[in-house]
Amino acid sequence: MKKIMLVQGKVAIHEEKNGTCLEAKNGMELDEGGRYMVATAENSSVKIMVDGHVLSLNAHSVVFFGNKDDARRVFRHTESWGWNVRIFVGKVWARVAPNGPPKMEGGNAVVGVRG
Repeated sequence: MKKIMLVQGKVAIHEEKNGTCLEAKNGMELDEGGRYMVATAENSSVKIMVDGHVLSLNAHSVVFFGNKDDARRVFRHTESWGWNVRIFVGKVWARVAPNGPPKMEGGNAVVGVRG
């Protein structure tokens, strides 16, 4: 089970398979087969239930999960939310993902800024 349990502030969810970017809401259930990046903005936090384990993220944190073999390590970032969830997600990918955002079919790639 993958579920967003408690959201405080602004929290972004990016689903890698189809490139969907959403703002997290309390009680939101996620697809069992999906691979996700969840990132918190400044002054934000989230609790996520993943396969019976609770992950807690504080401000400026990001976690990747989906496969049972994912390490679920929490990374830190320094990006600010701004006005658009997709731009925020792209900036976080550019900072913490080892190979940048995944290549998406159909033009749904995340906009990112390197630097």
